[in-house]
Amino acid sequence: MMLSLVLLHPLKSGKQRYAIQLQLRSKFTKPHTNKDELIDQTIDLAARLLFIIDFGDLLYGFSGNERLQWETGPIEECVASHFGQLPSLGHEGVKFGRPFNASSLVRVAGLELVPTSNLLDHLRLIDDDTKLNIFFRVSF
Repeated sequence: MMLSLVLLHPLKSGKQRYAIQLQLRSKFTKPHTNKDELIDQTIDLAARLLFIIDFGDLLYGFSGNERLQWETGPIEECVASHFGQLPSLGHEGVKFGRPFNASSLVRVAGLELVPTSNLLDHLRLIDDDTKLNIFFRVSF
């Protein structure tokens, strides 16, 4: 309940990151030597849970997934700047037939499909372009 009141509402309402940091800083009742680290990790965790996107750095771990760095402005601008990019490859005149699906990729291209819970990694080729990440949380 505390997480939803303190973080999710400000994230959804478009508050700037520094405003959320100030709000969290006021919640500390005891001095901490790593207060800024705790605040930033808490904000990134809430953003991960809300958007199903890996935000920030994992200080004590490694995931291998692509990560968004949200440092300033509202979170919507950060997400839009990543997903609002135009495709870098041309697709004019390309049309796939009706039976084209994931099993076609496996059969024709020899790709291995790897489920991912990070939306940033959807359709990302890994391991020398032999594996394709597929975002599996379709209902999201």
